[in-house]
Amino acid sequence: MAKKIVVRNEKRGCLWWCGVFFLGCLAIAVLAYALCIAAGVGLWFLTRYCWRKLVVQAPDSKFVKKMSSVPPIVRQVAAGLVCAMLSLMLMAGLGNASSNTANDTTVQTTQTQKEKKAEKTKKKSDDKAATVDEAEPDPATLTDLVVKFVDVGQGDATILEFPDGKTMLIDTPTGKSEVVKSTLRADGRSTIDWLVATHPDADHIGGLDGIISSMDIGSIWAPEANSSTQTYTRFLTSISNKGMGIEPAYAGRQIATGENYSIDILWPQQGASYSEDNAYSIVIKVTYGENTFLFTGDAPVEAQNTCVGGHVDVLKVSHHGSASGMSSALAAKLTPAIAVLSYGKNSYGHPTQVVLDALSSVGAQVYGTYAHGTVTVVSNGKDATASTATEGTIEAASQDSGADSQGIGSGGGGGGSSGASEQPAAPAPAPAATDSGQDETVVITPTGSKYHRPGCRTTSRSKSLTEMTKSQAQAQGFAPCGVCNP
Repeated sequence: MAKKIVVRNEKRGCLWWCGVFFLGCLAIAVLAYALCIAAGVGLWFLTRYCWRKLVVQAPDSKFVKKMSSVPPIVRQVAAGLVCAMLSLMLMAGLGNASSNTANDTTVQTTQTQKEKKAEKTKKKSDDKAATVDEAEPDPATLTDLVVKFVDVGQGDATILEFPDGKTMLIDTPTGKSEVVKSTLRADGRSTIDWLVATHPDADHIGGLDGIISSMDIGSIWAPEANSSTQTYTRFLTSISNKGMGIEPAYAGRQIATGENYSIDILWPQQGASYSEDNAYSIVIKVTYGENTFLFTGDAPVEAQNTCVGGHVDVLKVSHHGSASGMSSALAAKLTPAIAVLSYGKNSYGHPTQVVLDALSSVGAQVYGTYAHGTVTVVSNGKDATASTATEGTIEAASQDSGADSQGIGSGGGGGGSSGASEQPAAPAPAPAATDSGQDETVVITPTGSKYHRPGCRTTSRSKSLTEMTKSQAQAQGFAPCGVCNP
């Protein structure tokens, strides 16, 4: 009897198909990685083939000779490492491609959500902006204005470094041009866009000829004051040799404007004549954001009261702290938060106690270059802060020296006045000698700290000497030579 065979038609389940799909993907991945390895192996054989052909066809080439000196096993291992690295790079690329593909959907979804959220936020901001008037730039977003009151002894030198890269220099006394240039170089400033000579005194402009002759200058500003001193003549000659001219400085002129700052001249009055150099001193107001700076040269109290409207944040105290440049009433009008006195060792009684008391009475932080070295004030357009090179205490040298010279008609008060006249500059007769010998002509060396009689044997090695009066030398902090006893 024949055996009956029964054939059952069974259906394959879901797990079977999942297994087939997994094995298929695994096979594709293994194949892909195998191709990467094969590419590396193929490159290795191709490299050997090319090397053998090169040895046969160009045995005398420098490359063949150099590589032939390497043991064969080293060449083969090196080639193998390169090919292995290629294979690994290909496999890593496959892995990254797989990962990126897997993440595309998630990234796309997240990006869509972010775009929708950004649209909602923008719509709210636009609605809010429509109800608010156009606002001024926020001072907190400004970068810094840096002002350096350089320690140059009994004299003035102030560097202003604006955030847009522009630079202004106000004054440099005799013998201190290298100090100022060194400070500028340290800050990466090679060009002076605006150079200001406040008035013809040597303790303010005596070193500007060295600055002008050796640096790039944009424009030079000075008052319409004449002087026949050698210092002022050197200043004018350096400008002429540079092929430049002087921009006349008087109230109402604006030196420059920039992003969030302006530089305005408040004094002297246009066309006015004064009997002393100090009354010609340029007074400059710099506004940066919400902060105001006032630079006064040697301007007397009357000049400042006339041209300044009220509060300033930072004040360069006039005339090295002489009473001729500051009073209690003026301090109460200006109410500076920071006040800086630029002075050195001197015989003029600077600074005076009445000036220090006046500034302290309005709550000003008072700094002095003789006590603190170079004083740096940094403003972000809203807040101004001061720092000093050294620690020290300001000590008054007199009670009220210069108090009788606060008017614009007299201007003096000692400390560097060169006796300028409103008459055009012309060769002047030698000043008459006095019993005290203060108008005697003396000389100083470029790097010395003493003044000498002309012909002093201690100056014989100096190639260049600067002449000035004895009073000017003392005003700038020079001491008498112990050999010639001027």
